[in-house]
Amino acid sequence: MKIYIECKGIERIVEIIDLKVLDFVKNEEFYLKNKKSFLEKYTDLNKEEREILYNNEDFLKELINFFILNNNVENKYLFEKSINEFSVLNNTFLGFFFYNLLKKGYTFDELSKKTNKDLLMLFLLESSMKGLEFDKRDIFETFKKALIENYGEELTNKFLNITRPVVEGNPYTKTEEEIFNDNLNELRSL
Repeated sequence: MKIYIECKGIERIVEIIDLKVLDFVKNEEFYLKNKKSFLEKYTDLNKEEREILYNNEDFLKELINFFILNNNVENKYLFEKSINEFSVLNNTFLGFFFYNLLKKGYTFDELSKKTNKDLLMLFLLESSMKGLEFDKRDIFETFKKALIENYGEELTNKFLNITRPVVEGNPYTKTEEEIFNDNLNELRSL
């Protein structure tokens, strides 16, 4: 995570390290007591910048509290922030691409390091090789409608030709009548 710092001799965006799952958040008092270790381990501040913050306890407290707030899943802020970020991602085409790539075996860590363009290109490549699957026709139709509304019919058709969607086990180009006739013919051949 990043925070902009403007404090006597420091004026830049500072990277603050996110804690890993098994690194538990301590309290403000602990980090203040171990401020040198805290700043070295959890920020990208250089030696001179750290020296400035060692002597500015008010600003150091703000930084520590920001760190705690953004790393403690027990507090409402991080929980709410994560839900909001997920909701935003989940309700976008990017979220759809992300979700489908996770289903294809990519890890969250791999995907979150990619740019939006890289993610889209990877999605197109994977979908062109393996097809894009929809369990229900109404979900596909809603997706297709959203594509058309956002990108127009011509671009949507190009996208669908690349990703070759499969709807309820059938190519998306088949109508419900064609699928019904195929199923009927299959039953007759038994």
